[in-house]
Amino acid sequence: MKKNVKLILWVTVIVIIFAYALYAYFRPLAADLLEARPQDLEKSFTEEGTVISYVEQEIFSLGGGKVRELHVRQGTAATAGDLLLVMDTEELELQQAQLEGQLIAARGQRQTALRSYSPAHVARQTLAIEQAQLLAMTAETDYAHYQELYAAGAVSRKALEETERRFIEAQNMLSQQKLALDLLMEKITPPPGTAEQFSGLLASLQAQQALVAYRIKQSSVFAPFDGVIGEVFAEEGAILPPGAPLLHLFQPDRLRVEVFLLSADMEQVQPGMPVSITYAGGIRDHLFAGEVHAIAPAAIETVSPLGLVEQRVKVTVEPAGEMNILRPGYAVDVRFVTHQAPGKLAVPETAIFKDNGADALWVVRRGRAVIQQVKKGLELDEKVIIEDGLKAGDLVIRNPRLEGLAPGKRITEK
Repeated sequence: MKKNVKLILWVTVIVIIFAYALYAYFRPLAADLLEARPQDLEKSFTEEGTVISYVEQEIFSLGGGKVRELHVRQGTAATAGDLLLVMDTEELELQQAQLEGQLIAARGQRQTALRSYSPAHVARQTLAIEQAQLLAMTAETDYAHYQELYAAGAVSRKALEETERRFIEAQNMLSQQKLALDLLMEKITPPPGTAEQFSGLLASLQAQQALVAYRIKQSSVFAPFDGVIGEVFAEEGAILPPGAPLLHLFQPDRLRVEVFLLSADMEQVQPGMPVSITYAGGIRDHLFAGEVHAIAPAAIETVSPLGLVEQRVKVTVEPAGEMNILRPGYAVDVRFVTHQAPGKLAVPETAIFKDNGADALWVVRRGRAVIQQVKKGLELDEKVIIEDGLKAGDLVIRNPRLEGLAPGKRITEK
């Protein structure tokens, strides 16, 4: 009796297992399905860019010094020609006066060094030499005559010595007159290069004067164009070094976007290419159309937040439409569409698997799962275009690794 009960129990268990297996086999598998439909597809990438002003200028201090007057502040609207800032010029004005004094002194020195003498001066000195020569010849003749008379005993020695003294004086006078003529000629003809030396000195002083005058003029800073003061770097009374930034002026209604793209993404980017710009506002996103305006001729090396060295190219984008919400310095996302494929069938990349080395999809035909080999086309952001093996209206199983999925398995949509 006990053996019959055990047998009945085993038979019951086997029947139950078999019945469950049949139920599990014939029970439909619930799956997420995608209906293949023609759609306009595109391949794109997005990079973060920065809004800049198309017309902007940072104004610097030319020679440094003290800020005497400051007429603007951040946000001030300026018209071309408006006085923005004045630097102190007291030191420059003193330099100007010093240079004027040096210039006057140099002109006087040149006049002294290059003064000229009239021909009458030379003629008068030449006549004096001729007279001295005549006197010297007369004194020489008298001295010779007195020597003969003294030898004959006709004159005393004192008379001879007096005649000799007059002869020596006449010779000395002639030498002095000749030396005076030589000195006069030296003054008339200054050393070589004297004129050039003074010309260079005067030119140098005049150039320094012009530089100081230019710096005095530049001490008053005027707005070069209509715009808004974006930033003020100086305070009234501050002492600034040469080249220090003073103000930043920009035009808020003429904006562009600078974005740095990876060199690998540049192949399809060209001037005039349309883009879309997204600014994440506090309440909602703001979308703008735009186009590529300019591309830098060379890449620069940058370091990513992860510390990777990258080569990136600066691309300037010009937005279109109303841009009152944008300001210079805002961060925006710029989307570049590099490929477009209208009227194509596409599936998620995760729906594709390998079947005997070929790409394949699970599709549902007549309510059952079928493996369909396909030919892939262009790979988009998250989808892959199917060029062959799939037709419009086919139902594609999204998850090819779904548990229980097998050829011929009945499928129902979740």
